[in-house]
Amino acid sequence: MDYEEFKKDVSLRLKEIRRKNNDTQEKLATEINISKENLSKIEQGRVNLTLENLFRIAEHYHVSYDYLCKGESTSTFLNTLEKLVSIKFISAQSGEQKLKYPVLKINQTLLDYLIQKALADIHPKMPDHIKAQWKKELQNNFYNDMNKKDSPYNTEFALVKKDLIYPDNNKSDWKQSDLLREIDKAITQ
Repeated sequence: MDYEEFKKDVSLRLKEIRRKNNDTQEKLATEINISKENLSKIEQGRVNLTLENLFRIAEHYHVSYDYLCKGESTSTFLNTLEKLVSIKFISAQSGEQKLKYPVLKINQTLLDYLIQKALADIHPKMPDHIKAQWKKELQNNFYNDMNKKDSPYNTEFALVKKDLIYPDNNKSDWKQSDLLREIDKAITQ
């Protein structure tokens, strides 16, 4: 792609996203800490968009850098995060009571990465430079696994407070473990 054409496309996308958000040039310029004149020149394609300004604009509008630079993804960071981690509510029967409780659904690849990173962080005798190398390798493996064609499966966890017990008249002696057993049955159904 021709660089001048690329610069023009970026400036048009910037102007479009600013207008979609009902921002004036003055407002956006203030938000990203540049002059209105400089923003105007960027939108006209007369001045290059710096990495710092690209970062500030992406953060301000919650869009990806790919969207601003290539127009390829309108996904925001939050959209991406919601694909990896979400919460849903499940119902379970506890005697005569019907319980609704939250279940955390997390991408297995992300969960594996977080567990391995936490293990690296707490390893007591590992030198810092080895920890850094290990974490970098974990990060690379995470990105490689996420880019595979296979859709990673999810793991679900019931989000139940430690002392949460829902006894009814028939089960007044229930313990936390009884509730967790019922919740586990509802998840696996």
